[in-house]
Amino acid sequence: MNQNIINQYKISLVNKWINIPGESPFYIKVISTNNIYLTDFLMEWNAEEINEYLIPEIDKVLNGNELEFETGSETTTMTIGPISTIFFIDNVGADYPQIPTPDLREIVIGWKEYLES
Repeated sequence: MNQNIINQYKISLVNKWINIPGESPFYIKVISTNNIYLTDFLMEWNAEEINEYLIPEIDKVLNGNELEFETGSETTTMTIGPISTIFFIDNVGADYPQIPTPDLREIVIGWKEYLES
């Protein structure tokens, strides 16, 4: 992932140690960013879903084959457009957070690669 993107969105990729009493401890891969909606969205995708579904859909929009693409997670609905991706959040009114779609694509690919490592 591009270092400028990492810095701009304050991206952190870590293996988090989970230790639940009475169960075997394990690691989980975690991403955090300075955009809680982006972080929540990314945490719900696995590498296979990203590779087979999310990246191809983003590419269709960026290549002009589709005008936009709507997707989401438990907490976030997103509209991915050719220029910007908008996070539709119920509690923020009309000033919805957004990021450039090319940035989203790069972050998604970086997250996928981290999940596969």
